[in-house]
Amino acid sequence: WNGLEFWKASGLDSLGCVTHCFTTRHGGVSSGPYGSLNLAYHVGDDPDAVAGNRGKLLEALDLAPDDLVAGEQVHGDRIAIVGETDRGRDWSPRSPGLPSTDGLATNSPRLALIAFFADCVPIYIVEPSKRVIALIHAGRRGTAMGIAAKAVGLLEETFGVNPARLHAAVGPSIGPCCYELDLWQANFDQLVAAGIPKSNIYVARICTSCRRDLFFSYRASGGRTGRMAAVLMLNRGDR
Repeated sequence: WNGLEFWKASGLDSLGCVTHCFTTRHGGVSSGPYGSLNLAYHVGDDPDAVAGNRGKLLEALDLAPDDLVAGEQVHGDRIAIVGETDRGRDWSPRSPGLPSTDGLATNSPRLALIAFFADCVPIYIVEPSKRVIALIHAGRRGTAMGIAAKAVGLLEETFGVNPARLHAAVGPSIGPCCYELDLWQANFDQLVAAGIPKSNIYVARICTSCRRDLFFSYRASGGRTGRMAAVLMLNRGDR
């Protein structure tokens, strides 16, 4: 898409109600340790380069900047319910996102949830019939605090979803091969314990630290690196 390379979960694509992706590090204009598709402003990259990279992502997804909403990721377990009044809060110098927020949930169509990663775990959650979604940033601390299970509980409480009807994907992130905690298994177990059927959970099992040719890795780079983006959005209607 637009010269960019994305990871996508086939299980979510087949639902037909969402647009989602996880970017790679390729296809952008940043240089040095941020080469080339760094999508985060807070890591020390040239802001003009980040703006150019985000522009390429938005064009690929047919989105405008005001369609985005992001949180200030602090490795916590706060999850925000967002809606139309949050459009444009995309964690950029132009428009800071939601303070101290590592998860986002919505039932608003064409509101693109976005979060940024360089080893932590992106978790996509979709309820196709009620048309509710959540996007979670689960690092070591967030995982230990049960943010994935908390997201399921919040969707159940706020939108009346049945966890048995949820679908989830655990995207590319640092694996047990390169990290002392198996974040993939820990988050999978949380989602199952919260009521999502095992058959409805897709785990990418792609290690960002091993695959530095494709992804940024905070641990493998010694901390100076760019960020990929996870995006999740409800389509309009029943498309």
